[in-house]
Amino acid sequence: VTTQALSSGLAPLAKADAPVAAHDSISNAQDRSPGGRGVTKGFKFPDYGQERRLKSMLTGKEARAEAGDRILITDLRVETYGADGKVDMIVEAPQCVFDRKSRVATSTGGVEAHSADGRFFISGEGFEWRQADAHLFLSNRVHTVLSKELLNTTKPNP
Repeated sequence: VTTQALSSGLAPLAKADAPVAAHDSISNAQDRSPGGRGVTKGFKFPDYGQERRLKSMLTGKEARAEAGDRILITDLRVETYGADGKVDMIVEAPQCVFDRKSRVATSTGGVEAHSADGRFFISGEGFEWRQADAHLFLSNRVHTVLSKELLNTTKPNP
């Protein structure tokens, strides 16, 4: 499944609405308690396009710093936005690993995606989300539901 192409321009957010550098999105908001192991609650990683317009937002209930630029995210939610600023597509997964440098999220677990208008739904196991160009690839046990309205298109002129 491919949503519209996106580009990046601004730094991601750690929590709330305070912009910080991508490297600090985990380290600045970590749970410093013993055994907390660098947990960030309410993780956010936006992607802005031209004219500083929000193109997508990757969020998670919790994020834990892993080796390199990798982050383990629980309760992933990705929202993509149309030119009008409204939510276009929603992707959800219980868990994934997100690479901040390449801006790619992957998992062997379950994933569901649907259009905001409810006319399209897809689910499966194993996925790759490429935030830079808003491409979602599902690899196994893929199930797709299209509404009748989505399939009703005007016929081209002969």
